[in-house]
Amino acid sequence: MNNKYLSTVLVISWMFLIFMFSRQPATESAALSGGVIETLENLFKVNLTFIHTPLRKGAHMTVYFFLGAFLVDMLSYYTKSAKRIINIALIIAIAYAITDEFHQTFIPGRSGELLDVIYDTIGSSLGIITMFILKKNIT
Repeated sequence: MNNKYLSTVLVISWMFLIFMFSRQPATESAALSGGVIETLENLFKVNLTFIHTPLRKGAHMTVYFFLGAFLVDMLSYYTKSAKRIINIALIIAIAYAITDEFHQTFIPGRSGELLDVIYDTIGSSLGIITMFILKKNIT
């Protein structure tokens, strides 16, 4: 398998992973982030419930950081125009974030949040910039 195809499969797989997290009902999603907090509390022996929201928003940014980076890598096989790569990657990431939040409106206990789209956009933008700089400096 050529790198172009591997890169494309990685983007699609990452989008599928995001979809799978988004399809969790609210109770499962809260339990997942709550479990992370509980593990950290047990490890450090402190109360960390105050980080629940920052942890969840940080997860949005992290997941979309990698989506943005993977999109830049994939698109670089299809065009060499930096402007085109950045613009298309950003459009795809934002469109996916919007559709992901819309999808969550159909999941029990979940809702679509504009603020989450903003966090996703920030994360993907950082991933796009980081990967673009890395690819530019490596090649």
